[in-house]
Amino acid sequence: MNDLELLKDLENRVFELEQLIELMQEKFLVLHKQMKPHDEGFHTPDPKTPLKRDELLSIGEVVAILNVPSSNIKEWIKQKKLSSIRMGNTLYFKRDDIKKVFRSLMMNMEVYPESED
Repeated sequence: MNDLELLKDLENRVFELEQLIELMQEKFLVLHKQMKPHDEGFHTPDPKTPLKRDELLSIGEVVAILNVPSSNIKEWIKQKKLSSIRMGNTLYFKRDDIKKVFRSLMMNMEVYPESED
């Protein structure tokens, strides 16, 4: 290939990449619009802001809200699907994190087997 053919080939590839980028941007916008109703009411707190007790839930409260055994909660912590905050010997969970898990469970309609605590 001569230089002119290489340049044309490069221009074609750049054009194709620009089209792909444009298509992906459109798809991201559609996804963003679809997810927006699910994200209402959730915010990302400033990590420098101290947590307040009313923003935290105990494992018992989480079990009651999600209606799953505490063993599932502990397993999710081990699997890093759920983050917890340890204060002394007690585990706490951010209320917003639990809302997201609850929403995910409701959207997926996952059923967890009952287990003894």
